[in-house]
Amino acid sequence: MRYVLLGLLLVCCLPASYGQTYPTFPRQYVLLNQGPAAVHHVVTERTTNGKHYRLELLNVLLPTSQIQQLQGERFGATYQPKDQILITLGVLPDLQTGEIAWVPINPDTLGKQRKLAPTALFQNACDRIAAYKKRPGFYPCKLRRDDVVPIVFRNGRYWTCRNTVLTEYFLVHNQPLAKPYQNDGLMINIAAPLFTEAEFMKFVQVNRPTTGSAQVKLTFWETYGGHKLFLGKHVGQTYEFWEPSYMISDAGITCTGAEEFRYQPGIGILSGKYSFYFDLWPVAGQSKTPFFTVTELDGKKLPKR
Repeated sequence: MRYVLLGLLLVCCLPASYGQTYPTFPRQYVLLNQGPAAVHHVVTERTTNGKHYRLELLNVLLPTSQIQQLQGERFGATYQPKDQILITLGVLPDLQTGEIAWVPINPDTLGKQRKLAPTALFQNACDRIAAYKKRPGFYPCKLRRDDVVPIVFRNGRYWTCRNTVLTEYFLVHNQPLAKPYQNDGLMINIAAPLFTEAEFMKFVQVNRPTTGSAQVKLTFWETYGGHKLFLGKHVGQTYEFWEPSYMISDAGITCTGAEEFRYQPGIGILSGKYSFYFDLWPVAGQSKTPFFTVTELDGKKLPKR
């Protein structure tokens, strides 16, 4: 994750509800193997500063037909034909051990208030995306939550985890754009023009306002950089997205998210950096945080590259 020195308002003092350092409690458990949506399980690994970490991603893809069913007559106000919703649950490792603790669970032993039906999660994603589209901008936490824990069925048993889990909602919508900053902060758009960090920084240096009120500078940031997903790289079936950084008081992973991620159509997120969680925000002179390497996809081991 990178700091964008715009000479603007970089420290945004948001209410505590917009940035949480610790997971929200009580957490709810959702059984992901049930329902019509496809679920893809990605296992990734990375060694950073001599320490090995394992991070797992559970991608849930909602097809257009499912969104139409959930939204009914409201569908056309936010969504378009061929749109999909991607719900990604990032199971983050324990920072001390670097591991993920999967433990057996009997879903029937959970109280009613601790269960979250898959359809309720899907409805929440649809509603939050619709609300965000009415006012895109500085509130990424509307699209993220840390109070959902997955339950998966593997090898004849149900399993859940004791780790921090970050759930993120994305709208998969492919539409050619004239300018990269026309994309917003929730749209995974593989048809968007490429826009690297270096190109963004050059654009900011040339166009940022050097005079005027703080509101003028903030408006520039919201228009051209604030919580926007840029397509930075495309190799084969993999697309790398990134978003400019900004410092937030009392920030947590619900404000920062994966920050940079690799996406594959039909699968979801293959790898995310989660630099804030690992306290790896780079400073001048340091190399950028590396991506996690995919080692397993839907139960199939992959050769390390």
